[in-house]
Amino acid sequence: GGSPRLPDVSGIEELFDACHRKEPDAPSIVTNESIFNLTELPKRFAVIGNGAVGMELAQSMTRFGSEVTVFGRNGRIMGKEDADIAKILEDKMTSEGTMFQLNVEKYVGLKKTGVKNGSFMEMELEVVLEGGEPKTFVVDTL
Repeated sequence: GGSPRLPDVSGIEELFDACHRKEPDAPSIVTNESIFNLTELPKRFAVIGNGAVGMELAQSMTRFGSEVTVFGRNGRIMGKEDADIAKILEDKMTSEGTMFQLNVEKYVGLKKTGVKNGSFMEMELEVVLEGGEPKTFVVDTL
C-alpha cells in the first residue's frame, strides 16, 4: 500500500494540516483517500496531478456534475502510459466536460493555481494528487 504524496507547493503541508483540523478559513483540499468522505458535491474543483488516479477521479466527478479542471506539470496526461491511449482518454474526458491545464510551471497556492500563461482559477475544492509514497516502514526496519 501507499500514502498520497503532496505536490511541491510552498506551504501545502501546513494548509493541508489546517484543513484537516477544520480551522476557520482553511482551504478545502482532499486527497484520493479523503475525497470519499465528502457529503456534498463541489461545484468546481481542481485535480492537481495528471496520472492514472487523478484521471479516474476527474472523470468520475465530471460525470457526477462538478466542473473539473486537471492541472499537471507534464505536457500530456498519463505520462507513464502509451501516448496514443492517453490522447484518446484526454479527448474523451474533454468531450465530457473535463478541462485541462497542462505544462504547469508552478503552483502558487491552493486557492489560486498558477498556470503557464499566468492565469489564475478559483476553485471550491482541490483534490491533491502527485503520486504516492510506498508504505515501506516494515521493510525499512528489517
